[in-house]
Amino acid sequence: LILRFLSSAFTRKVGQGIRMIETMKEKRCIRCLNLKPISRFAVRTEYKDKKEHRRGVCMDCFNKRVRKQRASYKKQVFDHYGWECACCGESIPEFLTIDHINNDGYLDRMKRGWKRKLTSKDLYYMIIKEGFPDRFQTLCQNCNLGKLVNKGVCPHKTHGKNYR
Repeated sequence: LILRFLSSAFTRKVGQGIRMIETMKEKRCIRCLNLKPISRFAVRTEYKDKKEHRRGVCMDCFNKRVRKQRASYKKQVFDHYGWECACCGESIPEFLTIDHINNDGYLDRMKRGWKRKLTSKDLYYMIIKEGFPDRFQTLCQNCNLGKLVNKGVCPHKTHGKNYR
């Protein structure tokens, strides 16, 4: 059984002179201070050596922080672009999304060298950082998907708002 000492950051929180021991199968989260299985800590990919490096914060604490950050970004973005669909007027927040007006979302990804889709947090952050550009609008999920399958035009625009 391989043992290692906790970081000095944790020992200062516990108290001077106290050293706690953890096994390689478990790790203590530096945020919630709970001892958790090593599998609850994400592997860091930015290191070039072949060793496995784990984050100091468990996935539960990390995800909680990301959800809070995403909610903050979303509020800022929708406060700017409006809390109502620009096409049909839907205003239930769970249905709303941000849309590229000119259907050029792929250009945002190419410009930044991203090969994957933008997450909502990445998109909100990019919009805030760029100062809320005019190429975005608020749409509901139905209108956004309708634009996708109807060659860039929402079915409400071609068939009318009461189209069924």
